[in-house]
Amino acid sequence: MLKNMEERFKTWLDKFGKAWCDKNIDQVIKLFDSENIAYYESVFNLPITSLDEVRKLWQVVPENQKDITFKYKIILSSENEAVINWKVYRFFIPTNEHQNIDGIFQISLNQDGLCTFFKQWRTIKVA
Repeated sequence: MLKNMEERFKTWLDKFGKAWCDKNIDQVIKLFDSENIAYYESVFNLPITSLDEVRKLWQVVPENQKDITFKYKIILSSENEAVINWKVYRFFIPTNEHQNIDGIFQISLNQDGLCTFFKQWRTIKVA
């Protein structure tokens, strides 16, 4: 049973990572529940609660990032929730820098495998 639960999160994370690397905002949006979402771009911000707001966040990705690589490791998972250590390597166009990002996602998935809760912590280091 635990293996099946972790597979649900792996499937979601693989799709999320591919959508990010491909800069495909539509695919990112499809991973979230349109009726029930709390998306924390930062732990200090109030959550975003609509897919339109999530889309607005992601609209900058195609114009400000390139050469994106996404990796992750699931630290722990339960039936509906997981904590993930993720890493992104990218070229950040506005500052002309290669960046390494190391972060944590806390996510919850519903029965359909869509994300209902997304919170992230991250640190960015210029490479």
